[in-house]
Amino acid sequence: MRLLSGFFLLASIPVLCHAQDKPLSLNEAIQLAKDRNGTIKTAIFNVRAARARVGQSFSAFLPTVTPSYIYNSSRQEIATGSNQQFVQTEGGITQVAVGLRILDSGSRDFTYRSSQRSYRSQIATSQQTYRTELFSVISQFYEALRAQQLQQVSEQQVNEYTTILKSIKAGIIARNNAPIEELQANADLQNARVKALTAKNRTATTRATLKGKIGWDNSGQLPTLAEIDAEPTASAPPELDSLIKEGLTNRPDLVSSRLSIQSQEFTVRNLNRDAWGTFALDFSFAEQVSPTNLQNRSLIFSASIPLFDGGQRRQAVNEGKAQLLAFRSTLIQAERDARAEIESTYAEFTQNSERLEAAKVARDASEENYKAAIASQKLGSYTLLQALTAQTSYVTAKSSYIEAEYDYLISQAKLALVTGRPIAGEELGGAVK
Repeated sequence: MRLLSGFFLLASIPVLCHAQDKPLSLNEAIQLAKDRNGTIKTAIFNVRAARARVGQSFSAFLPTVTPSYIYNSSRQEIATGSNQQFVQTEGGITQVAVGLRILDSGSRDFTYRSSQRSYRSQIATSQQTYRTELFSVISQFYEALRAQQLQQVSEQQVNEYTTILKSIKAGIIARNNAPIEELQANADLQNARVKALTAKNRTATTRATLKGKIGWDNSGQLPTLAEIDAEPTASAPPELDSLIKEGLTNRPDLVSSRLSIQSQEFTVRNLNRDAWGTFALDFSFAEQVSPTNLQNRSLIFSASIPLFDGGQRRQAVNEGKAQLLAFRSTLIQAERDARAEIESTYAEFTQNSERLEAAKVARDASEENYKAAIASQKLGSYTLLQALTAQTSYVTAKSSYIEAEYDYLISQAKLALVTGRPIAGEELGGAVK
């Protein structure tokens, strides 16, 4: 069982500062989320609370040492007939008390074991939260980067159509172009402007969402996003059956459910033991050091059998057993849902892999055709309309490739998420013991 603990340390990592004129990379966006994302920090604090509960339950095995000091100032009035007396008491008492439970019926052990499983369950739950937030940052970064690149393509197309329209107008004046060609060029330009505005709006909304995910200062402008270093190459994932087996074993949310079941089993055992009776052997020692030296030692064995309590303890056992059955049913359904999620994500990733390769071939072919059309148009072999058609085909293919590229990258990250495999930014530390 693999449980990563590195995310505990995030609270101590200094906040990342980023220059406004430098493009923001994916790794920097992930680091910002680690520093500032409130959901991630909540996961860290939940683990700390669970760890503290383990310490509380273990303290029951340790002795207690309690020094105390009591200062007393009192005045007592005694009246008998006509006589009246006053008794004034002043002084302090200093003592040290030591207590230790030597033996009990198992309550401390069951409680401690239950808290240990709960602690490990919380680690797994927080790890799942951490992974989910990291995936959200990754996918949102890709969405914003996709929008940024599509906006660049659309703006480039507007510039090209503007240049073409100017050229046609000049050609009409020189009587090298027919006036009707201006209508087509102007229509293409206006359509390109509409697409550019749509792309600009998409960029703005995706960047706003990304700012929230990484905790970016709302008053600050998010810099341009750094493009990925190289075009992704589609790769076939392992066999589906092996991925399902891996996911059901390693997914932190499923690990958490199994540990919660173990924790509840110890709770039920403790309740059942308490319902039949308990015993304890306690040792205590107290020494008063002032104003006089006194010592008191005791060894007490106690046992109790709940002969009749109105069924309170048995009902507590029944409640615990019902809760245990609920946990087990939840795990069964969670495993079914995980299996379905892995299957659907696997299918999506496989399709996106094929689509990426096809889109790359289409883009390269359209680019080659467009270059040939421009060259032919300059030589007079192609009409302007044919060149525009080739350009439109190339822009469409280029946009389709960008869509396919980021769909592939997002589905690749999601496949790692749903199978319990490490995702970008998760490799922070060793295993939790």
